[in-house]
Amino acid sequence: MRPPFNGFRAALAGAILLAALHGTAEAGSSGPKVHMRFHVQANEVLPKEQLVPIQLLNPPQLIYVRKLPEVTERHFQSIQRLPSGAVLIQLNQAGTSLLDAATSSYQGMVLVVLCNGRVLYDAVIDVPLRDGRFIIPGGMTDEEILAFQKLIERNRRA
Repeated sequence: MRPPFNGFRAALAGAILLAALHGTAEAGSSGPKVHMRFHVQANEVLPKEQLVPIQLLNPPQLIYVRKLPEVTERHFQSIQRLPSGAVLIQLNQAGTSLLDAATSSYQGMVLVVLCNGRVLYDAVIDVPLRDGRFIIPGGMTDEEILAFQKLIERNRRA
């Protein structure tokens, strides 16, 4: 049985196909090359072209997620490390609405957070997340957090 969404749980995975899907470079960009994607587990009715396999480690399980993410780093308003070592992401208004819609519509499914192509966090959605705040219990380096902060600042100026 998977833990509830609001319980903290990190699952790190090896190589996954999403790294190839999203890549790590942005054409024409001189800023940090970092990506974070929030994907929802897919049901069987979607065509194969819209699915991507993800290998979870704890427990070992292969799931399929929707190819298109629900939320990306473009929806970040801020990111910071908490005293506990966890990372707090505050989404902007658009990201808050998207995460609310996804967590309201896909309860019982797994939400997977990918950072630069690796599984950073996964949990079963059991409650809607409406405040735009998302806590990742661990697995992010200080360099990644700094790169996201630079990206957020660059996006504000654009």
